[in-house]
Amino acid sequence: MERFAAMSLFQPSNLRRAISESMDKTTKRMKYHLLGTMMGVPHTIMARNLGLLGFDFVFVDAQHAQGKTVTIVRVPNLHSELITHALDAGAAGIVFPHVDTAEQAEEAVKLVRYPCSGGHRSLAPATLIPGKTDMAPPGSSPEQVADNNIAVICQIESPLGLENAEAIARTPGVDSLMMGPGDFRLSIGLPSKPIGGRKTPISSKHLKNLCKCLGIVSSL
Repeated sequence: MERFAAMSLFQPSNLRRAISESMDKTTKRMKYHLLGTMMGVPHTIMARNLGLLGFDFVFVDAQHAQGKTVTIVRVPNLHSELITHALDAGAAGIVFPHVDTAEQAEEAVKLVRYPCSGGHRSLAPATLIPGKTDMAPPGSSPEQVADNNIAVICQIESPLGLENAEAIARTPGVDSLMMGPGDFRLSIGLPSKPIGGRKTPISSKHLKNLCKCLGIVSSL
């Protein structure tokens, strides 16, 4: 992730570009994979230690759980106040769970983008520290840097979401789709894990193939 790093440690690295460039758009083959880990222990020391281990990103799970690594935050839902907190803290990517429609995906994108990019994220003046968090290339602004860098990842966790996956993936500003296999199984009346020989649905494989055909990256 070093070549996608922001100008300041207090700004989000360009996860959108890292995701986009990981796939060859002509051959639809992966050029590289981004490797990360999930953090379920709500402590800054744990986050710092994980950041030293060489992962490309750390997945901070705010839905269920309390250097060279960027932070991806899964928020509880589209209406959570944690979205703003995660963005203001410098998250490079936001995972939105239970996205079932293109309209919800469009709303997710707007929550992450500032009005200058068609969204409705509000500005937090207190986070703009001169020479630290307000850095931007010539002709740009901190808001444009954030809008260009922060990735939007939609999680598919229901039959409706899977049915609308192509429309969700084609929504401008959506960078990746992520399968939620546990909740998906529950939504179709199966236990979260296979019991008694009941095979796992092919939903994850279907989503991966769909993303490949559309030329976007699946976060599985």
